[in-house]
Amino acid sequence: MWDKGEGDELRAKGAPEQRFDYTTDAGRDFQMKERLRMKITMVRQQTVVPAPAPMRLSCPVCEREVDMFTGAQAVSILGVDYQMLDHMVASGQAHSIKTISGNVWVCKDSLFSK
Repeated sequence: MWDKGEGDELRAKGAPEQRFDYTTDAGRDFQMKERLRMKITMVRQQTVVPAPAPMRLSCPVCEREVDMFTGAQAVSILGVDYQMLDHMVASGQAHSIKTISGNVWVCKDSLFSK
């Protein structure tokens, strides 16, 4: 079925022997270029951790039980820094409670009031 040609080349039985000239007209060496197609796939993973539910506490300004956020949650929701949150609390724009342990809880209703 296969004949061994010169060197290590194999060719089908009965097929004419083919020789290729790899030189250009100017006599320089010519290299055949092979086109390579590559597909790159990227995978990204993101873990989303849901925020803990707000705690229901009694707001001293609203004088009722409301949802309260931690200082970190309030800063994240508002998109401000802690200094701005302190300014909002000092100016009365936001209501807060400071616990004995030093944690700050911010009234949800005061953050989203008109």
